[in-house]
Amino acid sequence: MTSLRSRILDVAHVSGSDEKAWRDLARRAVEPNPFYEPDCLIPAARHQSFGDEVQLVVAEDDDRFYACLPIRHVSRWHKLPYRIVTTQVRRMIYLGTPLMDAERGTEAVAALLEALVQERRAGKSRVLAVQELTEGPTAACFRAAASHLGLPLITFESFERGLLRRQEPSGYELAHSPRTFRNLRRKQRNLGKLLGVTLDVVDRGKDPEAVNDYINLEASGYKADAGVAMVTAPGEPEFFREMCQRFSDAGRLHLYCLTNGSQTVAMIAWVRSCDTIFQFKWSYDESYARFSPGLILHTEVMRCFQQDTDAALLDSCTWGENEMINQLYPDRRRITSFFIILGPSWLDRLVVRAFIGLRPAHRKLYALVHRGDQRGKRAPGDHGAA
Repeated sequence: MTSLRSRILDVAHVSGSDEKAWRDLARRAVEPNPFYEPDCLIPAARHQSFGDEVQLVVAEDDDRFYACLPIRHVSRWHKLPYRIVTTQVRRMIYLGTPLMDAERGTEAVAALLEALVQERRAGKSRVLAVQELTEGPTAACFRAAASHLGLPLITFESFERGLLRRQEPSGYELAHSPRTFRNLRRKQRNLGKLLGVTLDVVDRGKDPEAVNDYINLEASGYKADAGVAMVTAPGEPEFFREMCQRFSDAGRLHLYCLTNGSQTVAMIAWVRSCDTIFQFKWSYDESYARFSPGLILHTEVMRCFQQDTDAALLDSCTWGENEMINQLYPDRRRITSFFIILGPSWLDRLVVRAFIGLRPAHRKLYALVHRGDQRGKRAPGDHGAA
């Protein structure tokens, strides 16, 4: 099917020429994803405790990359003791759409899959888990390539998450009542009175200290107790600092703060790729929870998206059950995860079907245990913006 070559690269030690081809692909990708670009994955491979396991499968021709897929081989995946090659190469995945050129898309994806089939024949992982990609051209090419190669593709998760599209008048103002905004403005004024100074929204995306402030803010609340704060994972603060510095140097990072100048009560991180802004981190000071500082900042940054940028989309990068975000952001984007079985095996099919069958029960059990928590926590093994 394909005349493209495929290779598997060590991300932590990628060559200069390969990094250039990777960046070129990111700029022309049919669906942008900054979290699969070099400025995210190279720091991840350098600093995460499992970083030396992170690889990149590429389909290329004449030094031009047509598609790339980050991978990691694991022996246990979501408590499933089985050899899986997963596209989740960071603890928080946010978005898992592989980078793919608009040209030769299906051919390029087929080359990626053929490389993994060869890996399986050499004794490596038996099943590929492609996680949390948008339902769009890239997903369609994966389905077409898998079908052509005779590889079963089985969806195991699909959900919609909050999104904001640019329109006039602004979509978030149409989606919520004037009373809602009046209540939030009142809370913002009352919080300002308590702190003694008016609270403003400030973009500190070019301030290196702002990244440390975010890490500390996140560590001070429930996320640390739940095991999802960055400080709970060795190497993750270092990864986050380097990633943010790289995107800041490129003029693509925004780090919005609700602050009085000396005290910050909420923060939200954005990174831009092409016409889309990806909102990948947020946190707030829980000692002021009664004033809803997180909600205040979310509504303010939606205003910033509309007034201060020319981006077409603001993706919340959250999980499907995040009711607060999904109520706040009026539009929707469908996110899908699927398995591709990399060879003919009744055992692989049986294991995949068993995992899919048991997954709803596991999720219900987790929801039951955490029924009283209304703050948007996730299990440490779950992934998405937080």
